[in-house]
Amino acid sequence: MESSAGTEKLNIRGLNYNIFKRLSSRDSDKFILFLHGFCGSHAIFSHIYDSVPDEWNIISPDLLGHGNTESPIELVRYETEHQTADLRQILLHYKASKCVIVGYSMGGRLAIQYAIRHSNGLKGLFLESTTAGFEDSTESLKRVEADQKTAGLIVDDFDEFLDTWNQKKVFETPTKIDKVLEKRMMDIRRNQNPAGLAHSLLGFGTGVMPPAQKFLKLIRCPVYVLAGEYDAKFIEKGREIHGKLKNSEFQIIEKSGHRIHLENPDSYLQKLLSFISAYT
Repeated sequence: MESSAGTEKLNIRGLNYNIFKRLSSRDSDKFILFLHGFCGSHAIFSHIYDSVPDEWNIISPDLLGHGNTESPIELVRYETEHQTADLRQILLHYKASKCVIVGYSMGGRLAIQYAIRHSNGLKGLFLESTTAGFEDSTESLKRVEADQKTAGLIVDDFDEFLDTWNQKKVFETPTKIDKVLEKRMMDIRRNQNPAGLAHSLLGFGTGVMPPAQKFLKLIRCPVYVLAGEYDAKFIEKGREIHGKLKNSEFQIIEKSGHRIHLENPDSYLQKLLSFISAYT
């Protein structure tokens, strides 16, 4: 009997979430929750899911304002407390009492915030190219102002936003992404709801998210932190996170920039499978 896989709509705390699920044929209690980055969706990890052993159940929601999940008008609904509460309800729905959270960039920030609040309910965190936020209020304010401008561009001229976003310095890399994966990434970006993206940025951007550095010590589960060798900014941020955790490992992945799961999926998958087998 093969695993059952597909998407379904769930009403989570009054909002409709689009969630990819692959449930094990083995009646397993092992769960992985995948959380995508900004301007992404659950589909960005599609090439990873099939290589995860069948004994693992996979859950991957389109986060608020993204993909086919609802895009509420109220900015407060995107804030940290609400999004972590949503994740909690999603995991309870699937009876995922203990799980591994895999988070990329924005999804990694959300994974950290969730782990601070619910560390006892986690088997591990696998964090890719992410940050714990800004401790410096001046830096935080600069980011908020920049995100407000970006949100305005998203709503006013989505095509121009996509051109600007695709050329962001953080994505610069000498590594060529597989053509199939690159097309999937671009299709996901083009099919976003502009208003949802703008609200996500304003409600859960790095500048408005509560900085987590002082609370990382509350995370007791094993944590694996990854950064690409061409992503100097997030190498620094990854080391910062690693240095404040009680039980973590930090790894720089060769031949990769910010999007390790797309630029070097083989190494990414090797690290992920090693992590879930060794620490869970």
